[in-house]
Amino acid sequence: MQFSIYRWLFLILSIWLVFGVTCVLGQIGTTSLHGTVLDKSRGVVGGAKVTLVNSAQGLERDATSSPTGEFEFLALPPGTYVLTVEKMASTSMSRAVSSSL
Repeated sequence: MQFSIYRWLFLILSIWLVFGVTCVLGQIGTTSLHGTVLDKSRGVVGGAKVTLVNSAQGLERDATSSPTGEFEFLALPPGTYVLTVEKMASTSMSRAVSSSL
């Protein structure tokens, strides 16, 4: 009978540990950035190169805007980024953006 009690205790502790670790890992936070590239007349700009840089974390990501001008960066650690949009090599625009949870 004691073997049975230890077996149940082991099972309960194992389940508790699995759910505990899962809950802790679920607390790791990331954020995302979505946007639309527009020109001065508020028309959408497709095919623009969009670069996101976080110098403090050594992170750089690139995307290309869709035909509707949309872009997105997923699973970003919170921080301050510089967003640069470039349609042609001679035309670019940069803005600082901050993300947090």
